[in-house]
Amino acid sequence: MIFLFANVGNSDLGKGGKPVFSGERNPYERSRKSYLRRDFEYEALILEPTLEYLRNIHDEVQIELFATEQEPPHPQDTLYMAYILGELLRRKYGIEPRIHKIKGNPADYDEMDVYFSSFFSSFSEEMREEENLCFVSLTGGTPAENLCLLFNAIQRYESRVVAIYLPKGREEVKRLEIGSRIFKSVMKSRIEALKEKHLYCEAAELAESFGVLERKEVLVLKGKGERELFNFERAKRYFKDAIRLGSEEALRELNELKNLWEGEEYEKKRALLAEIYRSAVAKWHQGAFVDFLGRIFRLSEAALQTIFEKETGIDISKRENYDAFWEYVRNENNLRKFLEERKIILEGDPSRHILLVILRYWIEKCGKWKEYGEVYNALKCLGRLIELRHRTIIGHGVEGVSKEKILEECNRYNIKEEREVFDLLRRVVNI
Repeated sequence: MIFLFANVGNSDLGKGGKPVFSGERNPYERSRKSYLRRDFEYEALILEPTLEYLRNIHDEVQIELFATEQEPPHPQDTLYMAYILGELLRRKYGIEPRIHKIKGNPADYDEMDVYFSSFFSSFSEEMREEENLCFVSLTGGTPAENLCLLFNAIQRYESRVVAIYLPKGREEVKRLEIGSRIFKSVMKSRIEALKEKHLYCEAAELAESFGVLERKEVLVLKGKGERELFNFERAKRYFKDAIRLGSEEALRELNELKNLWEGEEYEKKRALLAEIYRSAVAKWHQGAFVDFLGRIFRLSEAALQTIFEKETGIDISKRENYDAFWEYVRNENNLRKFLEERKIILEGDPSRHILLVILRYWIEKCGKWKEYGEVYNALKCLGRLIELRHRTIIGHGVEGVSKEKILEECNRYNIKEEREVFDLLRRVVNI
């Protein structure tokens, strides 16, 4: 089945190929009298050729007509013209069109937008079959009616909407590109909104499903999505494919990622810290504050591991190096005493807390303030957020999280705005 949505106007009914109500002072009253006395000697000037066009596409056509009867009735209202059209279509085609009354001002764009938005929200069940096409006639009715009908149909049914038009004095229906252009514009707006939230995988899926972006743009979105998921090898492949199609954006993205697999191990670790920071900021902007706290925890942990590796050459991001970690601690007598004085048990995993105490030791006892003082202070501040993380669903509890709660925790360190939170994270990254 296909659907036709059409506004009824004063040019819809005619005799001898010419409209009879267009230019009338009170077509509402004249059409009402015709209908009441069962005078149906009219031609459906717009709907007949439109219906013939649609029946060449599909045998089954459901017609939805929109006609006005304001309160009180206006001389240009079209409700009785719609009733006459319904009778003509029943007699000639055996089709029973459904007529929907518009009580608002058909020249008011805001009123028509509200009307058609409400109509399509309740009409959705009728169009539940994915193969059903939705044709919108832009010939009858007012400009406000037609624009709002088309726009709201596209909002609801997306690529299934086809705009059609019957040029004046012609019998051949023209298929318009405006519906496609509006649809693409709406889809691109949605894609941009997703990109602003760093939801690149969702943006790529939308763009690919409806063909509204070039292939290289879709590949860039896929690459960015994989980057957000820390699938850097997959991201690299997408960016390389996009570069082959001429994407400068993909080249910039790939250059940003190069430190993850090129250069010294320490630089690779710093590059990974930068990616965790990017991901944390993305989660903040998405409103995914529990995931934001998860990134904070991982950023703090990775920064401390990286500092330890820089100072000792021991990579404790790998479990097989834990014995080497504890051997180093026990062999450094002053460090061991420093830890024991603070009731640190010298066994188990090298936790964030232990690494933070070791960093404090290097700063206080080994003159490392210049190198790590700012990082240490930032990590201490973030400790409040990590404690909050432990109480959430990704930690050891089910406590809820909000932006306000995070800022409340940060306020204990006189950090009151989100930009100050991000500044803390950047200090951790810049080790």
